Amino acid sequence: MSGQYSGLQARLKEINQYAEYIPCSGHSLNLVGVRAAECNLQITSFFSLLQKLYAFFSLSTYRWQKLVKSLKEKKILESLSDTRWSARADAVSTIHDSHSEVLDTLDDTW
Repeated sequence: MSGQYSGLQARLKEINQYAEYIPCSGHSLNLVGVRAAECNLQITSFFSLLQKLYAFFSLSTYRWQKLVKSLKEKKILESLSDTRWSARADAVSTIHDSHSEVLDTLDDTW
């Protein structure tokens, strides 16, 4: 998006040669956190498991409804985001708060 030759940065320079493009430091920091976590096999495996859990339930309306019913008012599982680290934090919080309901639903679906 901010590509020097064909992205937003280049388009801004076409309009105004004095315009300076300043990348978002929050986005850069997020990428550092993502890349650091990718270096740890345990973290990678954990987030892979969370994504597989989400996929298992969300790819079947039957399983998804059973999960929603068992969670009642608790927050529902969400897909992990590659760019928003906060989405991963939300997923961890969700599974932490409702792990027994998720396990019970897994038992019921088998």
